[in-house]
Amino acid sequence: MIPKPHAALFALSAPLFAALPVAAQAAENPFDSLLAGTEVSAWAAGSYMHRLKESSDANLGTGYFSHPDANTFSLDQAWLSIDKAATEDSRAGFHLDYTYGKIAEQQGGNEDSGLIYSGWVSYLAPIGEGVEIKAGRLTTLLGAEVLETNANYNITRGAVYGLQPITHSGVIASTTIGGTGVAFGVVNDLYSDTFDDDSSQKVVTGQLSWDIEGTYVGVSAIYGQDNSQGCAPSADCQLGVYDLLVSRDISDAFSAWLNVDYLATDGDDLAETGSALGIAAAGRYAFSDTTGFALRVERITAEEDFLIADDDLEHWTITGTLDHKLTPELMIRAEGRFDKSDEVANLGFADGDGTLTEDKQFTAMVEVIYQLGGF
Repeated sequence: MIPKPHAALFALSAPLFAALPVAAQAAENPFDSLLAGTEVSAWAAGSYMHRLKESSDANLGTGYFSHPDANTFSLDQAWLSIDKAATEDSRAGFHLDYTYGKIAEQQGGNEDSGLIYSGWVSYLAPIGEGVEIKAGRLTTLLGAEVLETNANYNITRGAVYGLQPITHSGVIASTTIGGTGVAFGVVNDLYSDTFDDDSSQKVVTGQLSWDIEGTYVGVSAIYGQDNSQGCAPSADCQLGVYDLLVSRDISDAFSAWLNVDYLATDGDDLAETGSALGIAAAGRYAFSDTTGFALRVERITAEEDFLIADDDLEHWTITGTLDHKLTPELMIRAEGRFDKSDEVANLGFADGDGTLTEDKQFTAMVEVIYQLGGF
């Protein structure tokens, strides 16, 4: 149905358009060729989170917990994504992700203006099966979970997600060679995604991936200097993050993934020594087309003073999430999460006074997501 304010205009213009030659009518749509192949997606998610502690709950948690605000309503993310893939028919492409809300603030954006989460231009070079080259702010090759809440099994992202980088500014090229996906890139920083790099040293990242009879297997890595490890621009200290991801739709109702990360440093000027290992496993079972339940279990261990621990670290999480579609476009999720850490001083949880004295916490969350076009 045409909106009422425009109905009269349409009625007057219809005879005019009918009288125009076909070529002239086509000329009235100059954006058709520009927008051909461009996809637009959008969603918004709001939540309420409660830490089951004391009535004077403090807004603190660990660095591995992405929803630290206690007893709080939040606009988690309002997201707009525009994508024009580079193809053989149109070899130039672009991508843009803009987000607003709590997640934008956590990622260094402004609570009033939001955040350009990712954005790049791409070119599909006619080499072999096609080499796609992307340049700009790129999403990481590592990990199972992503910043986009509608793409994850659970409301909260896991502790292992906290070990991984999120975005990088740089260049990545990818292709397929004999059934193996290959990607390699050079970016400014490992964790600290900045447009103005303070070091002449760059970070390298890469990935090999396979589809083995319906099972996805990806091995990814990123290696180089990063100031989050206390490295000065001229210091000899590097960090490597090595990632394994295995995922599969086991049946029409059940899907699962396993994500393993190993972190290690090397060099003569290390601010933190040792290594860390993170293991996360998750699965979702669909009871029906509208209702499902997801479970995620994680364990992180670190040696010596790595990951700002005073001594060896052991951190556990278990998360259960029930999801239900109220309409094809609207989903509600309820989640309970338990975290336990034996490193209280730096990676513990806040007590009622806001002091990191607790070795465990339980949180409960409710989230509502609207996705344009449906799930």
